Amino acid sequence: STGPATRAMSESNACSDADQRVIRKILGMPSYILSRVAANASSIDPLLLAAIRQEIEDRRTSRDFHAQGPGILGQLASASTARLRKSLAANERRPPSRERELVAGILRDEIAAREAREADTPAGGLPSCAGERWERVGFETMASTVIQRDGTASLESSRPAVVTQLAHTVPGLLRGILADEAWLNSLEAYGLPNGFLALRLLQVEGRVLRLHFFNQTADVEGLHSHKWNFESAILAGRLLSEEWRVATPAETPDMQTGCFVRSKQAGNPLEADLRCLEPSVGMVFGNECMHKAGQVYFLPDHVIHRVMRSRVMTSTLVLTHPVSARALIYDLAEQHPDAVAAEGNPVTRTSRRLHPTEIREHLERLLAHLQPAGSPSWDENEDHYEGDESDTAAAGPETGHCVD
Repeated sequence: STGPATRAMSESNACSDADQRVIRKILGMPSYILSRVAANASSIDPLLLAAIRQEIEDRRTSRDFHAQGPGILGQLASASTARLRKSLAANERRPPSRERELVAGILRDEIAAREAREADTPAGGLPSCAGERWERVGFETMASTVIQRDGTASLESSRPAVVTQLAHTVPGLLRGILADEAWLNSLEAYGLPNGFLALRLLQVEGRVLRLHFFNQTADVEGLHSHKWNFESAILAGRLLSEEWRVATPAETPDMQTGCFVRSKQAGNPLEADLRCLEPSVGMVFGNECMHKAGQVYFLPDHVIHRVMRSRVMTSTLVLTHPVSARALIYDLAEQHPDAVAAEGNPVTRTSRRLHPTEIREHLERLLAHLQPAGSPSWDENEDHYEGDESDTAAAGPETGHCVD
């Protein structure tokens, strides 16, 4: 995601070797980091500052605005404060340089902001899980606070900062729901014909916290993009998906599909309008992604993907961010002849609402798959799971890399 102004500057004779190194660092930084540097730019010389500002503007006009850099800077939103302090100490042991000071300043600012935020937290902090299960009020207060506090940073950095923190609370959440009949009966859950199930847990300022269940006996889900960016933690099983894109005129498509837009009907969450935009669209395969229990990832709204069948019980904790795009479906035109025949007019598709008895069965099944307390733990910034490989995890996530 290199802007032309920054590329031109990096190739210019006006830059010293030291400046060249700093520019290379700029090109690898997430956009929200560049924005913070530009806002505190008194110590940066005008040439570098101009490059940073132009790089930000170039990314804003492209799909790559949320491109991630490597290492701790690319994972700043989801890194623990202890991890940031460790990185700062390591950074300060390096030889003095402009790059070192730039990174150190970012880390110090983030640590100070978190400490100030913690100082403003009421005595006693957030509610915690009493015993082995959450009470409804306690869980919703805790989860709402985390979403309100870190949801924006999560979205702006394209990192799964919220589900990273909430994944370990799921076993206590499940026990709490199963022990509270009123809580269970109040939950909304729906199923799609392909076997996918979604359970809404909480809505906070346009963001929705959900549990997703993937039925391993169902057919492969069709290609689609979402109307929102979302972040996900794999609680159990394995999530195998493929990413595709629309072919350019010069490319030979790997598959021909139709393109449909899906929109929910106002006041009726179970019904959606399906409208055909193009009866024939060429698609090109991109790559395959595998996320295992204990991993987290972030998926932007524009990514076209499909979830493949799994041979093991698979479930995820998902936070959807505010609506930011149209939900598009790329499917064979013959699968939706009524929508194609409607010539741009919408046709209705209906999902199935789950009965509380069915919801209970799915929650009990998921709880049975999750690791007990004291099992191998996760570190959200390490590449490897601590302990034996497993298809279940419930203590905390590591970052899975796919599109971020």
